[in-house]
Amino acid sequence: MKSSPLALALLLWAQAAGQVPKLDDKTYRIQIDFIRPSADELKWKRIPWRTDLLAAVEEAKSLQRPILLWSDQGNPLGLVDMAPSVNTVIARQQVWSDDEVQKLAANFLPVTAEVWTLATGKGPASEFFHKAGGPSDGGRAHGLYLFTPDGEGLGFQFLSRPKEPVVKLLTEALKKWNEMGSKKGLKPKPLPPRKGNKTWPEIEAKAGLLLQVNARDLPRGNVQHPGKTPEEQGMWNQSFLELTEKEASGFLPQGGPKAAVPDELVRKIARKHLSDFARGNNAGYRTDSFLKKGSMTTETISVKEPLVTVRLHGEMTMEEGTTGYDPKRDGQQLSVTGDHRIDVEGLYGFECTLHGKAVYDTAAKRFVQFELVAVGLRKGLRPKDDFQPNPMGVSFIIEGQYDKPEKGKGQP
Repeated sequence: MKSSPLALALLLWAQAAGQVPKLDDKTYRIQIDFIRPSADELKWKRIPWRTDLLAAVEEAKSLQRPILLWSDQGNPLGLVDMAPSVNTVIARQQVWSDDEVQKLAANFLPVTAEVWTLATGKGPASEFFHKAGGPSDGGRAHGLYLFTPDGEGLGFQFLSRPKEPVVKLLTEALKKWNEMGSKKGLKPKPLPPRKGNKTWPEIEAKAGLLLQVNARDLPRGNVQHPGKTPEEQGMWNQSFLELTEKEASGFLPQGGPKAAVPDELVRKIARKHLSDFARGNNAGYRTDSFLKKGSMTTETISVKEPLVTVRLHGEMTMEEGTTGYDPKRDGQQLSVTGDHRIDVEGLYGFECTLHGKAVYDTAAKRFVQFELVAVGLRKGLRPKDDFQPNPMGVSFIIEGQYDKPEKGKGQP
């Protein structure tokens, strides 16, 4: 469930007063609900995107359907430690959430892929991609590919936005396919119902913890969804954080009711995910000195066998200079980005408070609920009209845990 109007009004009031929202047991869920995407923002996921190109090819052969491949940096669905690019962020809104586009896409077998891995890789999926005409240069491989299950090209477009050329591309590709199908006597079969709502079920099934991570700009005064142009309004992004069973155990107090979360785990969370990726892919922090201040505690607050509930709280400050930053020359100036470049070398980072709760099932030996949020001020690595410190939030949850909550299970 999304936050109530009153809760959001309080959040906006805090921003109007020039404050970063305070996090505690009563307020952290308001922030999580604001940061994580709404049902409308997830409309693009109504298209049943596959995640394995070779498996999609075999399925397309079985169903006698053409293939629609959406390939971009970070995979449009988000990867572990790698968020999609700004092209994906905008295409979700402008293209794949559009009813006309969704109606056309329903004629294809849809699949996504990470562009650099696919274009520059040497595995079977890359071999199929190259034989089908895909380039081996990752910088030229972003976009939409339409082809038959046998790898015959039906159309290509660099990038996946805006809507109009995508509609034209899909329409023309479908026409070619229908003409082929008519000659060969093909009869497309319907797509089977989607099984489950997990993006990466093979990772989620492992021992340990897989968290969906969302980043979003927080309100500035009375501006609930900041952004200069309509396509920038309310932009959000997602990636995933995978923790081994041993790493995940760091969220449980050891040797008493309250303990520090291990430094290695704090750094892993911060390096890739407590950086500004709300408006596009960000590789995170490069150097080991990025974490200027960072600590997190975990405290047992409830035990109802087999469930143990812990409270998480932390304070972190991340700051780093761009590759060409010279502290003697540049001082405390912030970095400013241009079109895929750094226009002004300088500092960037994120200063935040973290708070949340998690529920561990001692019988299943895994977390059954996890909710953690970071809110604070991010700075630098934005265009010249938005590089100054401004509020941003990052949420960490188990994917789908709010969709169909189990009564009496995993609730703090």
